Formats: sequence, structure tokens, C-alpha cells
Amino acid sequence: MSRFNTMPARSTLIATSRLARPMAWLAAGTILVVAACGSESTSGNQLRLDSTKWIAYTTCTDCNNADEQLWLAHPDGRGDHIIANTGDSTAHPDFSRDGKWIAYEGPLGSIDKDYEQIVVAAADGSNPHLAHIVGCAPPTCGYGRASWSPDSARLALSVDFGPFQNDLPIANGIGILDLASGRIIQVTKHPNQPSSVDIGQDLYPRWSPDGSQIVFYRERAGQTGFDETAIFIVNVDGTNLHQLTLWSELAGDPDWSPDGSKIVYSTHPLRVDWGADVESELITIRPDGSGRTVLTKFGLGGPRGTQPRWTPDGKAIVYTKQSTGGDFTRHIWAIAADGSSDTPVLTARVICTNPVMQP
Repeated sequence: MSRFNTMPARSTLIATSRLARPMAWLAAGTILVVAACGSESTSGNQLRLDSTKWIAYTTCTDCNNADEQLWLAHPDGRGDHIIANTGDSTAHPDFSRDGKWIAYEGPLGSIDKDYEQIVVAAADGSNPHLAHIVGCAPPTCGYGRASWSPDSARLALSVDFGPFQNDLPIANGIGILDLASGRIIQVTKHPNQPSSVDIGQDLYPRWSPDGSQIVFYRERAGQTGFDETAIFIVNVDGTNLHQLTLWSELAGDPDWSPDGSKIVYSTHPLRVDWGADVESELITIRPDGSGRTVLTKFGLGGPRGTQPRWTPDGKAIVYTKQSTGGDFTRHIWAIAADGSSDTPVLTARVICTNPVMQP
């Protein structure tokens, strides 16, 4: 799948293939040797996550777009092990709501790796297979950022439509894949060409707990020469599309709380090249736009809080904390829903990212 990451000018699109390849994890020129993330010992007022559940996350060894890996570990670091390494992009895992399955991006031996595809496997990584899609299937269309529906029967996806024109897909949007039939219902769809860059790209869909709505973020070219991001909500039938956050807040990576009362998001999502040091904070808001609460105060120059995902009990949020400066790391932390008890979870190695906890 093709995605643009940064806009040097409003008239110029910079395209990168394969839906923001995981090389964007790293600072330019950084080469890392990484193993399992593990855990570090902690003390004091720490969160206690359910140690019987798994956290899925992604990492890499050389981080050269050829060795992205999917791992599982318990929150206390036990049982840390690899479950997928397709030799290309393996990223953005999500557990089904019944805890039995996991979906992630990966070509899984496909000869066409320019378009992302969705792999579905048992929760332990066994029996991986490409999701069956009828109609606009890869390589004509590409799919990424899978999110399981509450009934564990469907996946919400970011969709790119081919063939390429001007090094971009001809359209982009959010779709819903019915796993039994392989059919996709398009929820949003709009042109993705230089003449329509103000519309942007729709990314990272997440379901409301009752299955009636989807929250996602949209990335578009901004007036300053860099991208803008904002969070939107839409009904699963495509109606009532509305904007939740202002473009000026630069919000992304939303996730709906298990009880439906709040949405968590981060500012300055990692996917975007912001062109300078930025501040990434974790924030919650009610679906009607009220009750905005800032959970972190890392500040400019501090670590960045990104990629938040609610724990299944709704009491905490796991997220990626990225260091700034020369000591580049991405580690998995957890913070209480009220912003207290910010706790390291998987930190023993350099890169641990895109966490999600098994229901």
C-alpha cells in the first residue's frame, strides 16, 4: 500500500510504498540489533496488568525493512517469543475481542509486496493465513491497520485502491471486511491524488464497543508545508461522519475504551514526519467531544507518548514511549486511565512498539 508521510509543499506529495513502512520507526541512519523486549524490575506505585494475558508488539533486528517481527510477551516479561517474521513488513497487530485470534499486516510469501495484506492467525501465532478478500483484492487494492469488531467476525481496515497514478493509489478510505464471506463494505472513500490532497488519508480505524461506530484519524497536507492530523467518527454504514478534534491539535492513533465512555489518542502520531522535534501527549476525550483530559505532560524535549491502546478491563492504557535525543528507544509502558501510575512494561531492549493486550 502506498502512503505519503510528509508534504514539503501543498502541491507536492511524497509517496512511500507499503503503508508507512516500519523503517519510519527509526531515526534516519540508525541501525539496531534487537532481541525480545523483556521487562525491567520496578518499584513504587506501579500498575499491575493481568500477567496471564499476552501483549503483542512489533520489533526488528537490523530495522532495514526486511526483518520486522511480531512477538508476544506477558506484561511481566515472561514467555517473550517471536510468532511472525515474514521477511518483510510484519506490523500493527490486533487481538480479536474473544482473545482467540490475532490479525496483522504481512505479505506472507506474496510475490507482490508493494501492497499490504492482512494475515489472520490463532492468538499464539499458529495457522497464519492471508485474509480472504473478494472483489478488489491485492495487488489491485491494499489493506492495513486491521481492527477486530466486537463480535470478532469482521475487521475494520485502511484501504488503498489501485492502480497507482502519480505514485499514489487512486483512492483511500476505511472498509469493513466480513471474514466469513470475504466481502468488504466501504465506510469512507475519497480520491487520493495531488488534486485532492486536502481530503487526506484515513488511518487506524478502531471500533466502538457496541459495534455501531468507528473512530479513525485523517492525515492531510497542511498550510505550513507539513501534514495535519485529526480524529473522526463515522457510523459503520458510512453515515454521520464528523470530526472529533481540531486539525491544529495534530491528533492521531485513537482507541475506544471498553465501556464506550472515552476515546484515547496521542498528539503528533509517530507515522508522520513532522520535520522537527515535537511533543506527543496522551489525551482522553468523550465521544461527544467533551471532557478532554491530558494524561501526560512530557513536554517538548521529553519522551513521546504514542500508539495508545486500552487494556481489556479499561483501567489502563498500554502505549509506546519513544525517547528523544541521541539515545533512541521505543519501549512499552502502561498508564492508568486517570493518568496516574505511569509504569514501564517491556523495556529491556531498544525497540518495542505497537502494543496491544489480549482480551
